[in-house]
Amino acid sequence: MLSIIGAIYTPIGLKYGSPNINSVISFFYTNTNETLEFIQTLSPINLIFSFLIILFGLLSLKVSIVIKNTSSLFIIFIFIMTSITWPIKDLINNGTYNFEAKLPILRFFSDIKKYYDTVKIENEWINKELNKKDNWQPINNSQYNNYILVIGESVRRDFMQSYGFSIKNTPFLEKSPVIQFDNYISAAPSTLFSLPPSLTLKNKNTNNIELQNNIITLAKKAGLNTYWFSNQGSMIGSDSVISTIGKRADSYHFLSKGDYHNNGLTTDNDLLTDIKKALFSGKKTNLIVIHLIGSHSQACARTQDKYDEFFQSTEISCYIQSIKNTDKLLEDIVSISKKTGKSWSLLYFSDHGVSYEHKGESYAKLSHDDKFKQNFEVPLFILSSDSKEKIHVTERRNGRYFMSIFSEWTSIQEPQIPNHCHMISNDICSDQNTVINFQKEEINYNLLPEDKIN
Repeated sequence: MLSIIGAIYTPIGLKYGSPNINSVISFFYTNTNETLEFIQTLSPINLIFSFLIILFGLLSLKVSIVIKNTSSLFIIFIFIMTSITWPIKDLINNGTYNFEAKLPILRFFSDIKKYYDTVKIENEWINKELNKKDNWQPINNSQYNNYILVIGESVRRDFMQSYGFSIKNTPFLEKSPVIQFDNYISAAPSTLFSLPPSLTLKNKNTNNIELQNNIITLAKKAGLNTYWFSNQGSMIGSDSVISTIGKRADSYHFLSKGDYHNNGLTTDNDLLTDIKKALFSGKKTNLIVIHLIGSHSQACARTQDKYDEFFQSTEISCYIQSIKNTDKLLEDIVSISKKTGKSWSLLYFSDHGVSYEHKGESYAKLSHDDKFKQNFEVPLFILSSDSKEKIHVTERRNGRYFMSIFSEWTSIQEPQIPNHCHMISNDICSDQNTVINFQKEEINYNLLPEDKIN
C-alpha cells in the first residue's frame, strides 16, 4: 500500500515538492480530464521513478529480514537512534514531541492530514460565507450598456506579441486602441488562490476576503443584469469558490459540470452562442463574465494539437497558439458587440502566469509554480466602443486590488472598495508588490528571481 501511495505521489513530489495546501486543494477541485492531462505532461523519468517504487515494493514482499549477527543489530540501532534524535531534541528545545520530524514517511502523512484539515475547515468557511447576504451600497454611474469581463487562464504576458514576444500571436490586441497594463501582476500563482481575492472584497479589519461581497453581487445590487459563462468546471457535490460566485449571476452556463464535455474537446469558442444572446438581450445594462480555459495545461488539448508556428517544442508551440486563439475570440466578441448598436467595454486579464520548464530543450513546457516573477506577470487590457488610441499603464497594479479596478472600470462606486488611488492611470499606488505563494504566505514579488524566455 505504501509503495502504491509513493508511486502515485512521486511525480507530484518531483514537480512540486512535499505536500502543501495547493496540492491538497488541487485534489479537491481537479476533475478527471485535468488529471489525465497532468499525467500526459509527466516526463519519462517521473514514470520510471514511480515504476521503480512499485517494483521495490513488490520485491520487499518476497524478502524476509533475519538478524544473524550483532552488526545487523547495530545497524538497526543506528536507524532507530537517528530517527528519534531530532524529535527528542525538539521536545527538549520547544517542549513539543514531533515524532515525524526526521521520518519522511510519517511527515508525508502528517502534512497531508494537516493540509486536508485546513482545506476542510476553509471549505466550511466558504460555504458559510457564501450563504451570507452582501452589504453593498453602490452608486451606479455606468457609462456603457454592456460590460464584458473576460478571465483568461495561465497566460504569462511575455509570451504575447503585445508585450514584445517575437511571434505575432495577438494581432487583434496589437492593432486595437486598448488600455494596456504593462505591469499588472496576479494576486497568486494558481486559479484557486488568485481569483477569489481578485473578485471579492477584502475586509479592512480582518484582512480576510468577504466572499458574499463579490463582483456579481455588486453589479446586481447596482442594477446590472449579470451573466457568467464558463469553460471551466462546475464541480459535482462541492463547488469551487469561483464557480459558486458565478452561480450568483442572474444567468449562468458552465460548459462542463465536474468534467469536460466530449472528452475535453470543448473550446472557448463554444461560449460564443451564450455571449451573443447576452449581448443582444433587451436589458439596458449588463455585466457578462466569461471564464476561459484559455492556455491551461496541457496546451495542445486547448488547440486540438494544432499550431501555426513552431517554437522550441510542440507544447510551447501549442501554448503560443492558445494565446492567439484567445486573441481571435476577443476579436469575435468585439465584432458581435459592435453589431448590437449598444455601447460596450471589454476588460481582459489572466488569472496567473506559469514557469518555463526545460528551457532550450525539445520537450520544454510551461507549468504552475510560485518561485518566479513570471508566475505572477499577466496581461490586462481594456477596450471600449469609444476607444480612440492605445494607452499604456506602466505603473504596478496588483490583482489583490482588482475590485478597485473593477469599480473604476464599471463606474460603480462603493464606500467599502478602496478608491485612494486612480488605478486606470499612471498614478503611483501603494501596496502593489505583495503576492501569495502556494503556502498561502504573503511574499514580496520584487524579491523573486526571473524566469525569462531567453
